[in-house]
Amino acid sequence: MNRTHPLIVSAVALSAFLVFLIQPLAARSLLPAFGGAASVWVTALVFYQVALAGGYLLAHVLNTRLSHRGQTRVLAGLALAACLTLSVLPAPLQISGLAPAWQLLLSLAVSVGPPFIVLTVAGPLIQGWAAGLKTGARQGRDIYSLCAVSSGASLLALLSYPLLMEPLFGTRLQARIWDGLFLIVAILILLISRRVPVVARPVPRPTASSRIPRGDSLRWWLWSAAGVMILTSTSGFIGQEIAAIPLLWVIPLILYLVTWIVAFSGTVHPGPVARGLLGLTALGLMVPAVDIRLSIALVPRLGFGLAGMTLACFCVHAALYGLRPAEDRLTRFYATVAAGGAVGGLLAGVLAIQVLQDWRDLGLAFTLVALLAGGDLVAGLRTGGRRFRPTNPAPWLAILLLTFGAYLVGATGMERPGLRFKHRDFNGLVRVVESGVGNPQRHRLVMFHGATVHGFQFLHPDRRGRPTTYFGPGTGAEIAVTTQRTLVGPDRGLNIGVVGLGVGTMASHLRKTDRMRFYELSPVVAELAGREAGADPSGHQFSYLREAAGEADVVIGDARLSLATELHRNPEGRAYDLLVLDAFAGDAVPVHLLTREAFSLYTAHLAEPGMIAVHVSCNWLDLVPVIYAWAEAENWQALTISTRGGADGVSGNHAVWLLLYRDPATLPLLARQCRPLMAAGKIQVQNLRNIDYGNLRPWTDNRSDLLALMRSRIRLRDKPEVHASR
Repeated sequence: MNRTHPLIVSAVALSAFLVFLIQPLAARSLLPAFGGAASVWVTALVFYQVALAGGYLLAHVLNTRLSHRGQTRVLAGLALAACLTLSVLPAPLQISGLAPAWQLLLSLAVSVGPPFIVLTVAGPLIQGWAAGLKTGARQGRDIYSLCAVSSGASLLALLSYPLLMEPLFGTRLQARIWDGLFLIVAILILLISRRVPVVARPVPRPTASSRIPRGDSLRWWLWSAAGVMILTSTSGFIGQEIAAIPLLWVIPLILYLVTWIVAFSGTVHPGPVARGLLGLTALGLMVPAVDIRLSIALVPRLGFGLAGMTLACFCVHAALYGLRPAEDRLTRFYATVAAGGAVGGLLAGVLAIQVLQDWRDLGLAFTLVALLAGGDLVAGLRTGGRRFRPTNPAPWLAILLLTFGAYLVGATGMERPGLRFKHRDFNGLVRVVESGVGNPQRHRLVMFHGATVHGFQFLHPDRRGRPTTYFGPGTGAEIAVTTQRTLVGPDRGLNIGVVGLGVGTMASHLRKTDRMRFYELSPVVAELAGREAGADPSGHQFSYLREAAGEADVVIGDARLSLATELHRNPEGRAYDLLVLDAFAGDAVPVHLLTREAFSLYTAHLAEPGMIAVHVSCNWLDLVPVIYAWAEAENWQALTISTRGGADGVSGNHAVWLLLYRDPATLPLLARQCRPLMAAGKIQVQNLRNIDYGNLRPWTDNRSDLLALMRSRIRLRDKPEVHASR
């Protein structure tokens, strides 16, 4: 490609960088106001995809209806208007009677919308100007290499947010940095419009030769929709069904951008047969990732899924690069591709969740790629004048693509053995499975949220009331309840709050005079836990709540928002003797529930002497340092209790609890309970206040850093404190 003006390259790269940087920044700032549900991220992603399509469509209209001077004036005016109203951190709009999803969309549209539209218009429009540079030579189709530059900048933004921005700066400072970079983009737009020599082309008039065949536009649209569907559905599937690893959502998006960069760099040109082989390999790799009958280990299964997604996305982007039009139709190409991506995102991120009760959308996305790749093979036979001969691999390859696609659709809709119930919504896929049917001692109902067990209950009459999983005998949950019962005394019952319902196991610790309130995000989970009193004719509900000895009720909604509402109504709070936080077992960490502002809300709802018990039995992330950092900053005492399974060896899991307290009388009571369990080797008790976790600071709504937590190293302080278990 001939050398492109540095200002144009800078503007294109910085615009793309800011488009991808604003996405996690704006969505994260709304978490405390709208809750930490997956729906916040999904709804925000839908907004960005639709806004991207709108910006690209506007760029196409400007490019085809206005002269170069008119385009620069409109773009400069939009940039100036966005600068005057710049506020990249959305202010939550709480409108009575309006669904939270629409409130979130309006919040993003009002604050993020104007600068986002400017950036999405600037990218393709400036690339169109680059085709008209007065360089003495035509750029030709090589102008599409600027698309690779744009994707590279997007990839850099995606990596820089978790690796640099979040660890180094708070949310408000991040927003100021973003605002400053946006002002630089606005200045670059003005400089390009005044100083870069561009051929002043007249407004193009549509002619028969300039019209793009409808078939070409449809293929752009379909390939783009297929790519985004694969990205969205695969990200959701591996993040819930394979491993809920923190920040795992970044990896599929990185791989998606890398395949775009490689394809549009022009260095690799796979033809229809090569793309068909890529698609077939991708389908083959996805089979062991989704077929539960193969019993593949977690790490290989994750590798198969990511590899299959990568090859399928490269197949998509290579096809789009092969279909790219001449540079005078660039903005229409971008607008059509963005529209296809928006529709693909809506189908996989919104419609599939409402319509499908499994992950069949993943199989359908890969099948769409198989259909498109097979269609290219058949089209190649027709245009080449060749017949369908047995020795020609193209028709057989097309048949294999369709066969594997159909198999994948069936595999993603496969039922688990013993399935009694399943439901999918914005919060993920919830299942109830019956297991151990032939053994009365192990016969039970298990609730799964993706691949994470959210509790189980034995069905044998003699065992159905026993606490199981992380709440069984000898766990921190039982020890906390017993300690607080002793502190409160025999004159009244306990008042307990629980963040996270699961199957309602905590209710098994209630006595007749006790009260317990659960805060649960998902209405479906509340239904499965038997929130409504009465019989269970369906046979898939749990009975801990219905059979609780004391009073138990459930509040639906994000726990932090519900607690804040209750405190607003009653400034004295709920006066809980014990507040149990059980929202962190699945590793998809709701960060807004672990900040100083959240703990300030918890303490406002505590009675004297109150205790906070935090369940931190995560597989991939150690949250203990975060909670100890808060305890030290607020002068609370903390004790870590690790239990090696239940007393019966069957009903319990390995459980890690942190007990936070202020009353000096609490420690002797805890020690009295823990000593016999420690002597029997059933629990390990630690006071980690003498540990320095790399100077990790308490998390706040303005600043939290998962990577710093993952990198933290345990070091003894200069003056270690006395171990609390002694």
